[in-house]
Amino acid sequence: MLSLLGVQVFTFVVWGLFLRLGLNWAKVPEITARKVVAATIVVVLLNNIVAAFALLTSWGSPALQIAAILGAFVITIIVPTVVVATTFKVSGWRAVQAWLPTLLSAVSGGLLVIFAYRPFIFETFVIPTNAMAPTIVGFHWQGTCPDCGAPTYCSPLEEGRFVHGPVNMICDNFHVTLSNSPEESVYGGDRIAVAKFLTPQRWDLAVFKYPQDPAVNYVKRVIGLPGEEVIIQDGGIWINGVRQQLPASLEGLEYVSEAEGHFALDLWGTSEKPALLGDDEYFVLGDFSALSYDSRFWERGVDGHNPYAVPKSHMLGVVTTTYWPKDRWRAHK
Repeated sequence: MLSLLGVQVFTFVVWGLFLRLGLNWAKVPEITARKVVAATIVVVLLNNIVAAFALLTSWGSPALQIAAILGAFVITIIVPTVVVATTFKVSGWRAVQAWLPTLLSAVSGGLLVIFAYRPFIFETFVIPTNAMAPTIVGFHWQGTCPDCGAPTYCSPLEEGRFVHGPVNMICDNFHVTLSNSPEESVYGGDRIAVAKFLTPQRWDLAVFKYPQDPAVNYVKRVIGLPGEEVIIQDGGIWINGVRQQLPASLEGLEYVSEAEGHFALDLWGTSEKPALLGDDEYFVLGDFSALSYDSRFWERGVDGHNPYAVPKSHMLGVVTTTYWPKDRWRAHK
C-alpha cells in the first residue's frame, strides 16, 4: 500500500511540475501554487479512474474495450485542456500549450513502471491451470457439487480427447468429487496482482520461478518456511511436529499425502519422507491437492537446494488480489 501511495505521489509531483513548466511556456498570467495543485489533483484523479476502468474492461466485451479507449483519449487530451482553461481562465489554445509538456510526465511514469514498479513493486499474472482451484482458477469447466451445491471446477480436456470416465472436480468448499457431466463451456482463468515487496508467510499465495525450469512461473500456497520440517498427515499440515490450524478461508481443505494411478510414487513431505527445509527454502502446495503438481512431486531442484524446495531467490512475490473476472474479485492479503 505504501508503494502504491509512493507511485501516486510521484505521478502527482511530476505532472504538476510539467504543468507549471507549460504554464510558463504559454505565458499564462497569475499562476499560483494553489491553482496548479488543484488542476493536478483533478487530472491525476480522473486518470486513475480511467486506468482502473481500462484494467477492468480490457478483457471484457469489445464495446467495453472501445469505451475504455475513448475514455482514455478524453481524459488524456480533452479533460486536462478543459481543466487548465477553466482553472487559469485562458483560451483553448493556451491551455493546450500549457498541457503539452505534461506528456513528458507519461514518459517518466512509463520509466517508473518499467524500471521500478514492475520489477520491485507489483506485477499482474494470468493463471493458466487449476492446481490452486477453487482459490484461483485457470481455464476451466464448471459443474455443481453434489455434496453442497457450490460451483465445481476442473481443467478442460484438450480438443479431440474423450472423457473415459468421471473427472475430478473441486468446489468452493473444497469437496473433491467425480463428475461424468461437467459443463463443457470453457471459462477463462483468473488474473491476479502480486506484491513483489512482500515476504511470503505461511498460507500466503506466492508466485515463483519453477525450480526445474526458471522460465516458467508457478503459483502455489506457502506451507513450509525456512528451517522447518514439513509433514502431511491425516489431511493436515504438521510443522516441526505440531499440527497447524488452517485459516478459516481453507476450511474443508484436506491435503493428499498418497499418490494414486500413474502418479504413484513416494511423495516428499510424508512421515516416511519429511521435507527438511534449508535456511532459505520454502515448501509449497496447491489447493486442488489431488491434482496439483507441487513440492510433493518434484524430483530435481535448484543446485545446492532440496528437490522439493523453492529457494528464496526464486520467489517473485505474494498474491494480494484476484482482480478479474469481476465476479471472482477477492483480496488474498
